[in-house]
Amino acid sequence: MIKINLLETREVKKKETLRQQVVIAVLALIATLGIIGYFHLGITKKIEETIEKKEKLDNDIKTLQKEAEALKKFKKQVSDLESRRNVIRNLQSERNGPVMVMDEIADVMPRELWIDDFQLKGSKLTIKGYTADNETLATFMRNLDSSNYFKGITLTQSKKSQKEGLTVNTFALSMGVMYPKMEGEEEKVAEKPAEKKKPAKKKPAKKKKK
Repeated sequence: MIKINLLETREVKKKETLRQQVVIAVLALIATLGIIGYFHLGITKKIEETIEKKEKLDNDIKTLQKEAEALKKFKKQVSDLESRRNVIRNLQSERNGPVMVMDEIADVMPRELWIDDFQLKGSKLTIKGYTADNETLATFMRNLDSSNYFKGITLTQSKKSQKEGLTVNTFALSMGVMYPKMEGEEEKVAEKPAEKKKPAKKKPAKKKKK
């Protein structure tokens, strides 16, 4: 009669099962490590890409900042040059302005009007004088108003006075002066504004003897 060692068979099966479990566990561990490694590599790559993008953006920002600083300096240079040019233009206008203003006054002044005092301070002009009548003064003020040189003509004084035995109307006018703009820094004399048609001047009235 053949005897079978069942205990030994069980031990073999038990070892085989244990071996299979170990293999499965190892494979599962390897798979898990592989998945973790895959995700780790993906995340690491994304981090590196993000760092590269950040560095590129930082470099772009530095470049733009340098360009902005250069543009700011350029604008300041342009502004300084413009300011200097305006100063030169203003000096040119102030140098030639009084002559032009006096020429314009002579052009628009009626014949029966005489000027006693003429004061020009910057862009403010004061004129004092006398006329034969109020109509002549009104004509003078209209002529001044129609000129491109003057603005804000204001009658500050008007009264009857005696001059050389005649009754005259003394007056005082104040106004602003608009100097012509210079076309360029090299111009020595600015062109006068386009002349407007002015009323005909009155002939001087004969003085009455006492």
